[in-house]
Amino acid sequence: MAKRSKVGKFFTPKTVISDIVILIAIAVAIGANVIVPYDPNEVDPRSCFLPAFSKGHILGTDKLGRDLLSRLIMGAKSSMLNAFLIVAFEVVIGVPIGLICGYYGGKIDAVIMRIWDVVCSDPPPVK
Repeated sequence: MAKRSKVGKFFTPKTVISDIVILIAIAVAIGANVIVPYDPNEVDPRSCFLPAFSKGHILGTDKLGRDLLSRLIMGAKSSMLNAFLIVAFEVVIGVPIGLICGYYGGKIDAVIMRIWDVVCSDPPPVK
């Protein structure tokens, strides 16, 4: 009986579909300025509250007549950029601190952990 490849366990239909959706979202965010059908901030009072799939507006419009698809695509661009910058910042700051704590341990680790406890004990702002 032949052994099943470990690659076959990783590339299941669910993971392949998920990867395709994520790659499409990244591609849309990267090419947002080229893809948007309308200016996302252009106000058109004549086309307020158009329903989805109305003429020229796949997702419809909002109360100011702005195209929702254009706003969604431009929002994806800023969201992806923010996520990338946050992860980059965490890697640049967090990895060296973690390496220092893991390598030296002891008092340095205890001091850094008490600083982190103070940072985490600050309550979130009230909205």
